[in-house]
Amino acid sequence: MAVLKRLAAAFSLSLIGICSLALVNAVAQGFPAAGSYDFAGTSAFFQTNPPDSSQPSIFISVTTENDTSMPLGQAKTTITGDQLFYNYSFFDGTNYLFGGGCVVLNPSEFTLASGLQTATLAVTIMPDTPTCGFQNGPLPLTIDVSWTASTPVLSVTSNGRFACSGYTNESTQNNNGDGANATAIISALTGSFAAQTASLSNRDQKIHAQGANPPDTCAQGIGRGAFGGFPAAGNYRQNVVEADALFFPTDPSQPLVFITLKRIDATSSPLGGTTTKTAETDLNIFIQSSTLSGSGCFVIDPTSFTVSTDLTSAVLHTTLTGQEQACQPNNSLATFPLSVDVTWSGPGPISSIGSDSQIACQQYNSVSSGAQMINGSPLATISLGGFTGSFSTPGAVGTSDTRTQAAGVLATGCGFH
Repeated sequence: MAVLKRLAAAFSLSLIGICSLALVNAVAQGFPAAGSYDFAGTSAFFQTNPPDSSQPSIFISVTTENDTSMPLGQAKTTITGDQLFYNYSFFDGTNYLFGGGCVVLNPSEFTLASGLQTATLAVTIMPDTPTCGFQNGPLPLTIDVSWTASTPVLSVTSNGRFACSGYTNESTQNNNGDGANATAIISALTGSFAAQTASLSNRDQKIHAQGANPPDTCAQGIGRGAFGGFPAAGNYRQNVVEADALFFPTDPSQPLVFITLKRIDATSSPLGGTTTKTAETDLNIFIQSSTLSGSGCFVIDPTSFTVSTDLTSAVLHTTLTGQEQACQPNNSLATFPLSVDVTWSGPGPISSIGSDSQIACQQYNSVSSGAQMINGSPLATISLGGFTGSFSTPGAVGTSDTRTQAAGVLATGCGFH
């Protein structure tokens, strides 16, 4: 069941990319226990990897953490810490120079100005400097880096709600980031070096949870969430009905099978443009076995996929011929015809997930709201042409509805860095 669980749709960590490690660990291990939590921090990134081997490759990442946990009925705990991860390598024609490590910083060694406009790192790493994993290369080593913002600040704010089996949590998140120009000086190397890629960011997420921890069958999301980009000014809506099944065989004679089925209805109304509506049903399938291996995404007849209104059952009955429209490039499945029959059946529990979010950068703004209902526990039974019998595995069935309103024009430099 854990394979089918996803991070809550209200907070797509992959979208943000700058979430607290402590938060990732807390969510990955299950649901936050009843109580209140605050995960905050900052980060600065520097990288240069020139094609000219006469110039060094340098990677520098600085993170700060200030995390507070107050589980109900337990003492408040606070975790703070600043860390530097670095790596450099260089061949001067005679010698190969390299070094790297993860070390604990003193708070005074890294500063980030309000508004994410500038940052500085000034540290000398000694043999007795505390590490956060490893360290190699000659010591002492001095690293000085200065960052100056080069793009507008992108802000992402969101509010989320989750409920299942008497358990609820409410979350707020605020993330900000921009691109930067940066220069580094490392005492093991001669000269100063400009970053090819650099960025600054900060983050703060608060969670308030109530009730006893729910069972693992309370799904935290369905499908593979992805950032939808920055839509042009206008109004957009997408409704999705989805069913997933992932079968990991213990018998090597049986196939590994992954199936994702989506019925997608979308409406797009760009400002000053023509409203368009699209509707399709996509079958994404992956099969690996000694007799048949391949993957593909196929647009199928919508009548071949049915789902009950209470999400306790779903049925797929189709035969792929290879003549279907592809819904993604590079389909490798080449054995046709292939019958695919799957049933999902089970009473729940049903998870309810809601979210509201806003993306802003200079004159651009988009506001989105979303809702998901998910049955995270139905039993999926899979039958495939060419294979004897059927294969049963935990599955998931759910619906989502997302609405977005965008205004303004995205300025140059606005984006995730």
